[in-house]
Amino acid sequence: MAKLSQTKKVAEFLKKSPKQRFNARQIAEAIVDAYPEDYTEKRSNPRFENDKAFITQIVAEIGAQKDAISKTSKHIYWQDKPRPRVYWYDAERQLELVEETDLDSDEEDATTQALTPPSSKTLSEHDLYPILIDYLWSEHKIYCQRIDEKRSKNSRGSGGNQWLHPDIVAMQPMDKEWHELIRSCVKQGAGQSVRLWSFEVKKELNGSNVRKSFFQAVSNSSWANEGYLVATSISDSNVEQELRMLSSLH
Repeated sequence: MAKLSQTKKVAEFLKKSPKQRFNARQIAEAIVDAYPEDYTEKRSNPRFENDKAFITQIVAEIGAQKDAISKTSKHIYWQDKPRPRVYWYDAERQLELVEETDLDSDEEDATTQALTPPSSKTLSEHDLYPILIDYLWSEHKIYCQRIDEKRSKNSRGSGGNQWLHPDIVAMQPMDKEWHELIRSCVKQGAGQSVRLWSFEVKKELNGSNVRKSFFQAVSNSSWANEGYLVATSISDSNVEQELRMLSSLH
């Protein structure tokens, strides 16, 4: 039997308890208990000092996968506020998911227990690299490599390499499922059998760094098939709006 992706594990868990709401930590603990063999290799990674650190990683991944989780079924929903974010399955619900901007002010001010995915307050930017690398491999089977710009020859002055090299590069083999005839045809036609990825990582995107971060990602990913700017959070809706505007222009 094929192994379920993490997003499908979450979906199956939510379906078993319709209308009941769960935060990411509750879901992470449940799916790790339900599929222990699927997490054995990841748990053995020496960077996880204990089970709490490992579960925190799964919590962070679930938070990053929220849109993908909701796409596994039209009956799966998530809501950001009041904190912590919750997920649930409801086959009877017909209304669209309430967006954060539609919430009442009393919900905005609600004081609740904080969720524990990686954030700029708890992790450095360098701490985020292995988290992203683990996620890309476990969920998408993309081979990643960290690029240390400090070790590269610098002929452009202080900080110049930040505009040349992304934080992480990756290669995705495209021909694994191809028939041998297709593989041969692509090779003879000088087609590509791999896809190249570029990732520029930031702790947080805010009003003071959003433009620099965006153009860094653009500058150092011109060679890639896919270029991404990755952050644990976006400070406010104005920053998100600026990102949309920059993306549409560039």
